[in-house]
Amino acid sequence: MRAYKLQLHQLKPDDCRKRANFSDEMIRRIDESSRFAVLASSDEVEEELDVNSVWENIRDNIKIAAEQSIGYYETNKRKPWFDEDCCMVVERRKQAKLKFLQEPVEANIDNYFNKRREANCTLRNKKRDDIIRNITSRRSRWAGNVARMGESRNAYRVLVRRPDGKRPLGRPRRSWEDNVKWI
Repeated sequence: MRAYKLQLHQLKPDDCRKRANFSDEMIRRIDESSRFAVLASSDEVEEELDVNSVWENIRDNIKIAAEQSIGYYETNKRKPWFDEDCCMVVERRKQAKLKFLQEPVEANIDNYFNKRREANCTLRNKKRDDIIRNITSRRSRWAGNVARMGESRNAYRVLVRRPDGKRPLGRPRRSWEDNVKWI
C-alpha cells in the first residue's frame, strides 16, 4: 500500500490520465500532494530559511489540503438553553473549585459543594424548560397536522374517536385532546 502511494505521488497528472481513468478530483489531489513532495526535497528548501518559517509553510499546506479534500464546517450550537445565567453559574463553580484546590480548608470545601449544587440545579432546570418547550411545540404542530387530515385517516380517527362500551374504574386517562387543550 505504501509503495502504491509513493508511485501515485511521483506520477504527473498527464501520466495518470494515460494509465487509468482518474477523475478530476483524484488528479487535483495528486497535484495537492505534489506540494508536500517539494517541501520534502532538500534541493528546493533554501539554507537561509529558519525552521519556524518552514514549519509554518508545512502547516499552512496541510490545512489547505485538508480543507479542500475533507471540507470545513462549523458545528451547530447544540445547547440553546445554555444562556448567560448558566455561564455565570459555571464560572462561579470553577472559581470555587480553584479556590478549593489551592486551599483545601473546610470552608472552601463547603463553598465548592454549594456552588456545584447550585450550578447543577440551574443547568438541570434550564434543560428541563427547554425540553418542555420542545415537546409542547411538537405536540401542537402534530395536532395541527392531524386537524387538517381528513376523517378517513387513522391518525385523525384515533385523536377524535369516542370509544364505545364500559369505562374502566378510576380516574380517566388523559387523552391527546386533553393534552393539547392543556398546552
